[in-house]
Amino acid sequence: MKKTGTVNTASTLLWSLAAVPGFIGAVSASDDKPKDDRVELFQATPNHGPWNVPRDDFDQFLADNADARGNYPIPGPNISASVVDPDNIDGWSWSVSVAADLPFINAPGQKNESEDPQYYTGGKVVFHAPTSLLDSRPEPHLIVDDKWDMCLLSWELNHREYPDKLRTDDGSCKSVLSDECIADLESKAVINGGSCQCPRAVDIPSCDRLGDDAHLLLDRTCAAYNLNATDLRRWKGGRLEVYAWGSTTTHSKGDTDGYNFFGSLAWPVLASFGNTTYGHTAKMSCVRATDGVDGSKAPGDDGESSASRLSGSLAMTMVALASAVLLL
Repeated sequence: MKKTGTVNTASTLLWSLAAVPGFIGAVSASDDKPKDDRVELFQATPNHGPWNVPRDDFDQFLADNADARGNYPIPGPNISASVVDPDNIDGWSWSVSVAADLPFINAPGQKNESEDPQYYTGGKVVFHAPTSLLDSRPEPHLIVDDKWDMCLLSWELNHREYPDKLRTDDGSCKSVLSDECIADLESKAVINGGSCQCPRAVDIPSCDRLGDDAHLLLDRTCAAYNLNATDLRRWKGGRLEVYAWGSTTTHSKGDTDGYNFFGSLAWPVLASFGNTTYGHTAKMSCVRATDGVDGSKAPGDDGESSASRLSGSLAMTMVALASAVLLL
């Protein structure tokens, strides 16, 4: 049976997560101290992308016009079989896609017809299952044995200062976290009975002693998906979108400040596979868009600090936030 829970946050939008089978809630963190390099994002909902752009338009434009992508394979089992195979199978992975200049397509109150049309930076994080586990239906779904479940955790980046070291992370999170801390996180992500939980640095001594960056990464809002076999079979195409977002700042076409700042973010995520006969195994990752698409540069490739470049756009951020409130 799926676990349920409440969303404990007043400052971030979690509509899309709450609509996903298996979503059990979020742990909220806040920091009232203003920061020039604080990350502020609009989260997409099931019906609308950022800035109230219709969701289908947002998804299609991002798919067709991504400027950078990242793909992060992780070890994972054959969940179609009841007997645990000691060898993992290929195909489990996280992906990130980012577009620098997303237009306000069909967005209420927004037009791109002025002499200086405005754009925003946006992207999404998706978890993928192996294609070898898909059935043969026209719109394929996963083949899953009843003994399997999964826990997915996603730490949000909104409303907090961001550890700049993560912008060059290799996907392991080791730019900020130690091997011991990561191992302890992975072991604490699933508690007795198979229920997901979001570990905090303050609760794990090996993470707590790492200092400010570890706390900036882990002691923030975290969304947990607790997925049983029935939930997993509902994944269309064997994929689950974990987070879709857009910048709260706007820019002229070709201005890369927002792209470098928002696009270079590494997203902390964790996937845990569970089987009723042998327990759970988990993998922590920090995923970001590292590969430019069709001649585009990856975010932050110009070598200038993304945080320092965006510090001059605080006024634009406030205007953008005010506009979004009016739209909603």
